[in-house]
Amino acid sequence: MATVTINHRFQSPTQAAPFPMLQLSGNTCAQPSATRFCLPTCIRMAQPARSHPAIIDARPAHWQRSCLPPGYADNNLEAIASVDKLLRELLRYEKSALAKIVLTGARPGSRTVPQAMPKLEDMIVKMLREMSPRHKLMSRPRIVATITQGMRIRMAYLRFHMIIQRQADRTLTATMTNWQAIDQHLEVMRLKSRDYKVAYGHLLLQFDREVFDGSNTAADVALLDIDLPNDTEVTTLLADRARAPEVDTTEPQQGEIF
Repeated sequence: MATVTINHRFQSPTQAAPFPMLQLSGNTCAQPSATRFCLPTCIRMAQPARSHPAIIDARPAHWQRSCLPPGYADNNLEAIASVDKLLRELLRYEKSALAKIVLTGARPGSRTVPQAMPKLEDMIVKMLREMSPRHKLMSRPRIVATITQGMRIRMAYLRFHMIIQRQADRTLTATMTNWQAIDQHLEVMRLKSRDYKVAYGHLLLQFDREVFDGSNTAADVALLDIDLPNDTEVTTLLADRARAPEVDTTEPQQGEIF
């Protein structure tokens, strides 16, 4: 078994009191189109698909005639309902597929040699190859060149949320609970300042490097009490940066990923 990475932030239960688990629930998660495959496109379940028509309605007229049911363009309720049903099914599949990739290696197995949980970059490359037609046949160096800082933060964020919930309830079928928790926390993060969000993302990547270093297995990670960055850690980082300001090299939208 790999040696467990331990530092002041991630300690075993015998070394420190566990960090508080987040109790979250929610309705929706969203993502900018430029990073389409970082988070699933979530549609509020209480709303019809017709309230999100931009992508479909932007398609050429000949595509709409060929691919959409008759009457959709005329707001026929039956046609809209059929498209809505299809989108929901596709969404369920996409969310399930993404969750499986994010949780690669998270289930302790009966392997003679336990599988290490992948590093963040390896997980993102796998996700892009499996979920993005544009990346499917690209070489690894070309895929890596397309990975943005915002994408790294989003994927690290998803994995931490899902691992935290898995440690909390020890179930393997809580995908919807995962997404609901993520949705509500994203709503909270939207209210934070840009500087707070940037610092939060910086800490997420730091924590990710410590926990998912390419050698720790699911059994190793299960020994750690993991939590997302808290207000104290974020404000401490902001204060440290204020005392020793650095050149801002963050991407323009990095603070807006939440």
